[in-house]
Amino acid sequence: MIIILAIGAGLYLYLTSHTQLVVGVIQRAMYGDGSPNSFEPIYPPREGITAAGQYKISEIAYGTHYPNSFLDITYPDADTEADRPTLFYFHGGGFFGGSKNMGDPMAANDSTALIDDLCAEGYNIVNVDYALVPDYLFPTPLIQMNEAFRFIEEYKDVYHINMDRIVIMGSSAGAIMTAPYATLISAPEYA
Repeated sequence: MIIILAIGAGLYLYLTSHTQLVVGVIQRAMYGDGSPNSFEPIYPPREGITAAGQYKISEIAYGTHYPNSFLDITYPDADTEADRPTLFYFHGGGFFGGSKNMGDPMAANDSTALIDDLCAEGYNIVNVDYALVPDYLFPTPLIQMNEAFRFIEEYKDVYHINMDRIVIMGSSAGAIMTAPYATLISAPEYA
């Protein structure tokens, strides 16, 4: 019994001090032999009405320097020119998994359904992907967050996005990203 406990404790200590082993197993389960990071979109770009009756433009490249630099814009309906508040959303997944399409694969939640619900309440949604570990470490996702905001600011008239009334939201890792970013944009002396 003592030997089994010692082996279990040793294995526990080894795994908790080498988290990349655990992350690697989870990434292989989620992505197979492929990388979770890609300079190509996961799905083909689409534009049109969704099953929820919302209008979506998907797989818009907001940057070229880092992988997963794609975002989707969803409008409550086909009137893409209506003046509405904008919600920027960043998915969870522990910085090693997830996407704007699947949300946080490690959480039992309906974050993507929540985004549809918020859109139905009258928000234009900008749903953003970002690069994942181990290939890209923090602050890369924060840099990409800034790139996404800069892209939307530059193309706000093309996509009819109101950048004067925005909400920044994320789940899990995405929430961790939004806190320092909100601090940076609201406290220039801190930035």
